[in-house]
Amino acid sequence: MPRLSDLVKYVNDTLVENAMQDKRFDGAGLYGIATQVPFAGDDGIAYKQVILAEDGEVILDDCFYDQTEPLRLFHIINNSSYSADPLESFGNGMAFRRTCSMSIVCFADRKRIQMSGEDLEMLLYAGMPTKVPSNELPQGIKNCTISPSGSQLNQAVVMYDRFKLNDHSLEPDAVLIEFKYILEYTADRSCIQLFCCP
Repeated sequence: MPRLSDLVKYVNDTLVENAMQDKRFDGAGLYGIATQVPFAGDDGIAYKQVILAEDGEVILDDCFYDQTEPLRLFHIINNSSYSADPLESFGNGMAFRRTCSMSIVCFADRKRIQMSGEDLEMLLYAGMPTKVPSNELPQGIKNCTISPSGSQLNQAVVMYDRFKLNDHSLEPDAVLIEFKYILEYTADRSCIQLFCCP
């Protein structure tokens, strides 16, 4: 089955290879797709982002930054849409195109990485792949393109949008940004049917 998590892993691997080879990034945590979990906060409902394995095992029980890593990032699926792809279907109607609006939420320790939020935004932009090579595509995916689409550098806005926290409780030397991108791929529906029906 084509999994978005496999494509996100390729994005992370490419970011490390293209932009995070410097020793300042040793020990950085680049995580996959987070699941948003509501909880009762002091001011009502707040959210934490949790990283789960495909089998439901918890990999990271709270993505909020604790400064144990020089940088921590994770991905969020904002929304996705589907359409038929007649060019890839060859008359069988099995190919579809999925377009996902994605975000990378990135925390960093300004002193350790020696970068501002704007610097970090440009680092992510420069390190992002634009497509996944055919030899790296998961089974069932025919092609995949990746396009940066914008960013939010206002920490208070990101804090509220992603965590619903009004209290801006980051350390003064912490950086928090949201980097947005579009991930689009064409896949074969028969792979999903095979996966769902053993």
